[in-house]
Amino acid sequence: MKTIYIIISVILVVGVGGFAIYNSNSTSTSDDYTANDQISKAQTEKLIEKTKPTQPETPIVEKNALNEVVYSDSGYSPAEITIKKGEAVNFINKSKIPLWTASNPHPQHTDLPGFDTAEVLNRLPTLSENFSYTFNKVGRWGYHNHNWPAHTGFVIVK
Repeated sequence: MKTIYIIISVILVVGVGGFAIYNSNSTSTSDDYTANDQISKAQTEKLIEKTKPTQPETPIVEKNALNEVVYSDSGYSPAEITIKKGEAVNFINKSKIPLWTASNPHPQHTDLPGFDTAEVLNRLPTLSENFSYTFNKVGRWGYHNHNWPAHTGFVIVK
């Protein structure tokens, strides 16, 4: 009977000791993880600080490298675009009606003579046809869709 008590006591001592050792290693690992996590967070903050832009971002309209204006059933987008003298603007038709882009006023199109899809094409535009026009005169040029004059926009040429 004494032997059974001794065996049970040894098992308990070994079990409790093993649990204590295991628990102390787990705490150490948890502390190491927290320390690593803090280092990682500090490094992340430094990277974020290094990658912050030093100048304010320019408006999306000026980032339009292709100088595209998309025409949809709701109108021109962007409604205003800034370009340099000698650059072209591509008017992309994604609407259900023909795109007849022309300078203001409607219907004369006389503010910027030549800025008129029908005049450039020597015909009326077709339903899904796109239009490109090179602006060689500095100014702020208003335009509209001749088929839907309420849809308007501006090209600013610098």
